[in-house]
Amino acid sequence: RVGFSIVPERPVQIQGLMAGAIEAVEFVVPEDLPILQANPKVAIKKELTSLIMVMAMNNARAPLNDLRVRQAVNYAIDKQLVLDIAYGGGKVGSTFLDTGNAYYTDYSSLYPYNPEKAAQLLKEAGVGNKEFTIHVPQNYPLHVKAAELYQQMLEKVGMNVKLQLVDWSTWLSSVYSGGNYDFTVIGHTGKLDPDGTLAGYGAGKYVKWNNPVVADLIKRAVGVSDFAARKKMYTEALEIMAKEVPFVYLGTSYRYVATRSNVVEFRMTPNIDTFDFRWTELK
Repeated sequence: RVGFSIVPERPVQIQGLMAGAIEAVEFVVPEDLPILQANPKVAIKKELTSLIMVMAMNNARAPLNDLRVRQAVNYAIDKQLVLDIAYGGGKVGSTFLDTGNAYYTDYSSLYPYNPEKAAQLLKEAGVGNKEFTIHVPQNYPLHVKAAELYQQMLEKVGMNVKLQLVDWSTWLSSVYSGGNYDFTVIGHTGKLDPDGTLAGYGAGKYVKWNNPVVADLIKRAVGVSDFAARKKMYTEALEIMAKEVPFVYLGTSYRYVATRSNVVEFRMTPNIDTFDFRWTELK
């Protein structure tokens, strides 16, 4: 049999695992890894998630409606450093699909880390000392850490940036639904089909970015069954998204799963975060 325990407190999860009261913890934050790795009766498995980590930009607000400013923001961010420090590592991404997705195409060469280029573009766009705010859901400490790093990197290239922590209900109603933000930091969950991720983009969505060509490609691609033909359509849409950068596409983070060392084949399906116990057993 399999028993599920709802244990919201991180220290209780870790203590239970180390004591043998819990056989597996599905998500371990990087800060807890050292103590678990030092325990010979605990095994750690690192795997790529299907999350899409982003810093979204409100494309309806000046000066973020200026492509040069969005490009500058992307040049200002050391993506691998943010992934490593805030999320425990991962694979840098360049568009709005997780990096392990069969429909993903890599465009990371478009905006490499280049703070000098970022400062130049900001000067050309006349951003000056305008104040920007990064709204962050405070119940996600990893996103809060990422936002702190974004703030530091943007200030390094001359932007005036402050952080605003908000509760989850406020983030959903005011930021995501209401569009009341400049920047926000979040992770989008993977889907079994790319339309679940991409539907609505190019036609506004919460980043307020409108591109009729992209919207049409995404809308038509959902009705195409041939993989190659469908991928061609998504690639065209994603290339435009990668070039016009309505987001900072950070990438896909790793997941750290911890189990007792006598647990065999504890599997999770990353696209929808479900358990697969068909091969799981205790030695």
